[in-house]
Amino acid sequence: MNLRRQLLTSALIQGTGAAATLLALLLIGANLGPEAQGLFSRIRAELDFTAAIASIGIPQALFYFLGRARMSIHSAIKVILVGSAGSMLAAAVYCSMSTRWDALPGMVFLLANGVLAMHGNLRGVVLAVSHPARFNVVTALPQWMLLGYALTAVLFGRVAPVDVASAFALSFGAGVVLGWGSIWRAIPRQPRADSESTPWAAMAWYGAANGLSAGFATGAVLLMLRGLEEVVGAKALGV
Repeated sequence: MNLRRQLLTSALIQGTGAAATLLALLLIGANLGPEAQGLFSRIRAELDFTAAIASIGIPQALFYFLGRARMSIHSAIKVILVGSAGSMLAAAVYCSMSTRWDALPGMVFLLANGVLAMHGNLRGVVLAVSHPARFNVVTALPQWMLLGYALTAVLFGRVAPVDVASAFALSFGAGVVLGWGSIWRAIPRQPRADSESTPWAAMAWYGAANGLSAGFATGAVLLMLRGLEEVVGAKALGV
């Protein structure tokens, strides 16, 4: 497949994923009201923020060091698992500081955070070692599945924190399963790393330099949504 066709295919697949997420948000707002839409938006912002804080720059670093054969897939797998655990820890700290998450929804929120972080880090590895089409589907599949959740929420006429967190966990979990499958297929084909020792310090600096902006951006969005919700209520978060 030539470069132009690859770019068009990527734009089409990932574009439909982004459109599915937007359509899910509009469906919830149009059928269940701005408060339900605001709840969905706020939980998504919380998940994005805590996952980004624990995974600052890891996907970019994994892609860079794997692509330059300075890291093995086995080392990358360790990073993915540690990043997922770190995201769940960040989510636990966030939940302990928030009054919005009760016991059961909070546990599902922790799980969703771990899955989101794992999905993001897996994307960096899949992009480095697998076919671009697999990367596109791994990226877009969770967004397509969130549209399915929106349709289900409209059918049953409710949006609750535990439902939204579960939807994110299941949707991005599907992307995680597909991502692990892509990595497993790539292991026999990966070139041997130039060094037996993984450059952890260089990877940390590279990841931090590339990922701080994502952490600040998601934090700013969450602060804005939380501020609006505190002042004028969840209805203000809808459109």
